[in-house]
Amino acid sequence: MSKPILYKECSVCNTIFYKSRNVSTKAWDLVGFCCDNCRRVFISGFVPEDPMERLLLRTVDAPGGCRLFDGDIRGGFGSAVLCGKKDFIHRVAYRIAYGELPDNKEIGQLCGNARCINPDHFVGMV
Repeated sequence: MSKPILYKECSVCNTIFYKSRNVSTKAWDLVGFCCDNCRRVFISGFVPEDPMERLLLRTVDAPGGCRLFDGDIRGGFGSAVLCGKKDFIHRVAYRIAYGELPDNKEIGQLCGNARCINPDHFVGMV
């Protein structure tokens, strides 16, 4: 018997979302969206081609120009998939905006908010 899949990638914004305990396996097999907003976007027929636009569907404005990820947060960070690779949401947003991270580099946010995915707030750290 195979192990059940406990997380999926949203069909609209590519955010990783997790199975909640109260969802049956049959219902989980039918789920393709991380939230009602993504479900509505899909039904409307407008799914942005640009990966950053899809990611911005899952953000809310915050003071200081921050764009806060509004998806599933684990350990303070959200996660998403880009080119088949699952990673923290701020690293995915950086790769969309600027390309691959330089070797042995980490990124942080100038604003100090781990949920912020505004590319203008990213700073490279050693």
